[in-house]
Amino acid sequence: MKVIKLDTSRAMKGLETIRYTKRPDLFISASMEVGEEQGKAFKKVLGLSGEEPFPVFYKLRDSRYGILGFKKEFPKASYFPVTTYRYGEGYSNVSIEFEQKISIAKEGLLGFYDPMVSRGTTTVNTVSTLCGDSQVEMLSTFHFFVAEPGLNRLDIELQKFFLKEYFIVLGMRGFEVDTSGYMGAIMREQDYGDVMEGTYWKEYSPEIEQAMVENGVCQGAHMEVIMAYILYILLKHKYARYSNFQLIPESLKELSTFYWIQTVLHYLEKQGAKTFVHKWEIRRLRSGLTIPISDTITEALRQMEREWLIEKKVEIRSGFEGNAYQITQWGESYLTKVYLPVLGKNALLNGFVPIFENVALEIIAGKFRDLLKDSLRMND
Repeated sequence: MKVIKLDTSRAMKGLETIRYTKRPDLFISASMEVGEEQGKAFKKVLGLSGEEPFPVFYKLRDSRYGILGFKKEFPKASYFPVTTYRYGEGYSNVSIEFEQKISIAKEGLLGFYDPMVSRGTTTVNTVSTLCGDSQVEMLSTFHFFVAEPGLNRLDIELQKFFLKEYFIVLGMRGFEVDTSGYMGAIMREQDYGDVMEGTYWKEYSPEIEQAMVENGVCQGAHMEVIMAYILYILLKHKYARYSNFQLIPESLKELSTFYWIQTVLHYLEKQGAKTFVHKWEIRRLRSGLTIPISDTITEALRQMEREWLIEKKVEIRSGFEGNAYQITQWGESYLTKVYLPVLGKNALLNGFVPIFENVALEIIAGKFRDLLKDSLRMND
């Protein structure tokens, strides 16, 4: 087995995007870019022109966008979708279905495309079904992320299906597989196909994600708690109501900007809330405002934006343009299905939520400058 590892900056950027973001358009475009880089790398190593008409089979659900990028480099190859169904404990088994019966030529090259390899079951079953008792001259499989147990299995079990060489074109390796079949390549939501299609929690239940977050929280991962608090604040901001349960008009809400979020958490901490933000710096802006800033909150916002738990949107108020953070559909889902159950179970809502709820209306519909003054006054 010869491993062709993607090392271009475009491929690395695309793989990082796939690992973190849950924003569908970015996830899809990154998948296509990585697929194209795989095609380029394969052509370069084998000295191919891109005009070769070899068959490429691809896992229908996970590969539909990566294969589009790959096709740009090999437009004359023949592409055949493969439908797979995983089953058994930890999805350790897989059934394979082809849309049409295809005979594989013994001479030449056979390709199989599947972004994720955890145990290698899908790749091994597909190749063995296609080849049967026959062999091809060369075999190549194309993947984004590969766990070491799966890579070892491919090396051992695919030996009998090729005469000359087996090439594997991959983006990242080194991952391990847990009992649920999760290899840790894609952060937070564990299944590539579910992230690609936005069908979160379909393959893996929220309880699996809760266990992972709870394990981190119990080991002192305060960043997760801070991110949960920020999402909670943004969720309340989105659906804010007056005491008579009427929705607060957007025009009357404070913009949920970077400085607003920093000031809100600083204010809540001074009100007695447990925020887990341990270090504050008071900075003077060019506008003359003095703002409490925490690098921890800054990093939490950066990380959540990268993962599409939140996003920045341009809003205009009184003729001025500003960027405001908003919770995304993924962030709302993750907060309600994972963060709140974990924080509730570990009594991490008790010291934050009641204090926030008590002042939420004045924070959301009040004046930012008043909030800032009160926050800094309590700091003195």
